[in-house]
Amino acid sequence: MGTIVVPTGLISSPYAKWDETDEAGWGDSANTVIGFMEGLVNGDDETVQGGGLAGADLVWTETGTLPGATGSPLTRQFDTGYYMDMTQTCAEITKSTTWCVIMKLLDLNDAQGAFFRFSKGDNDTIIKLSHSSRQLTGEFLASSGSATSGAAPSTGWVYVAMQANGTDDVTYGWDTKKIVRWSHLPASQKGTIAGEKGDASAQVYFATQQYIMTSYVGSNAALQITAKLRHMIVSKSVIILQ
Repeated sequence: MGTIVVPTGLISSPYAKWDETDEAGWGDSANTVIGFMEGLVNGDDETVQGGGLAGADLVWTETGTLPGATGSPLTRQFDTGYYMDMTQTCAEITKSTTWCVIMKLLDLNDAQGAFFRFSKGDNDTIIKLSHSSRQLTGEFLASSGSATSGAAPSTGWVYVAMQANGTDDVTYGWDTKKIVRWSHLPASQKGTIAGEKGDASAQVYFATQQYIMTSYVGSNAALQITAKLRHMIVSKSVIILQ
């Protein structure tokens, strides 16, 4: 029999088959941290799973008495004065030639802020994904891409993601459904950092300021992001196919 060739567009990743109900994920827990927003009490921190981490490194710490999770599936409402941060060790999962960060959000507002920002010093970015008027911009070290020409919706579910696959330029974007392949996104919903492959393997991550759902700069409340967060994925694996 001859060789059966499967068209590239039909190949799917384990992430594509994940039903988003199990925080343990899709079998890549050694390389991937998944954090569901499940703390029901105002001010709860979140204990996440994976990445080969243990103890305090699996705790994402809230600031500002973040409201407890509500709804189905559970989400937590971030707004002015609320954000979370992870430990240096947890953020260092992205200290690699390849990495991926994905977030599932509900009702993203029209203001601005950073979905996440991993730092190498006081307000000194390694990796950041932010938005202004729901148009996304990715940053890696001193380089940044252009804002997506299309704005994410202000109501309903939206996924945002940023990835370095070690070969192509750092890519970021949004969609109203799970992002499993960049080529599936319209040009208006994605961007790249031209000439930047996103190799973070030699970066020295800061002991603090590894922020989740925060502001453009540090924890400036005037620029705080507003949305409900369902889950966040931080990985050294290439999760999204080209």
